[in-house]
Amino acid sequence: MNGECRMMPGMMSGGMGGMAGMMTGDHMEGRLAFLKTELHITDAQGKVWSAFADAVRAAAKGARMMHGSMMGAATATWPERLAQHEKMLSAHLEALKSIRAAAEPLYAALDAEQKKTADDLMAGPMMGSM
Repeated sequence: MNGECRMMPGMMSGGMGGMAGMMTGDHMEGRLAFLKTELHITDAQGKVWSAFADAVRAAAKGARMMHGSMMGAATATWPERLAQHEKMLSAHLEALKSIRAAAEPLYAALDAEQKKTADDLMAGPMMGSM
């Protein structure tokens, strides 16, 4: 990975994909700005949008930290690598749960056209290839 893991496959076919992976800060912020624009987020939806964006940022930060800690594991034994992978998957699951918890109220606040756009942009579990 070249410093930019994908954030949860599919969560937006170009959305927030590979969330357990990593995004650089600029890329993630650009993707969030793109999504906000494409979804036509209104001032009234700003609070739920912000909660969603914050959840995405937190998940990305956690993924970057996890990736960094695993990079030093080249000399780890097979059982240690399995344990590290298990830890990474658990962190990925918690990030997904956090994003879903923020996505549900955001989705509920969207109108029918916004929901259609969200359904198209955020196709997978964590938003495409954010």
